[in-house]
Amino acid sequence: MKFFPKKQPGTQHRSINTDAIKTEVLDDAQQAEGELTAVIALAIHKYVTEVREYENTVLTIQQVIKPYSPWSSKIYGLRQQPLYVPGLRMKIK
Repeated sequence: MKFFPKKQPGTQHRSINTDAIKTEVLDDAQQAEGELTAVIALAIHKYVTEVREYENTVLTIQQVIKPYSPWSSKIYGLRQQPLYVPGLRMKIK
């Protein structure tokens, strides 16, 4: 394959010190774990202290009395088309 470099003859494989890498990774993980623990403890502390703040609120509910208006009533609406006779001024039932 073109993407992978070929091992050239005469070059030796270098060994990597894995112990040093493992200790660095462990140190970073322990530091991150300590920071995470501190953040969680701070969040719990803030939650507990802020939950105990009570507000003195007086809530009053009053019923609103609206005056009756026949303009918005459906019972006065027309249910049938009125009979219209041209020239007749009286209502026909």
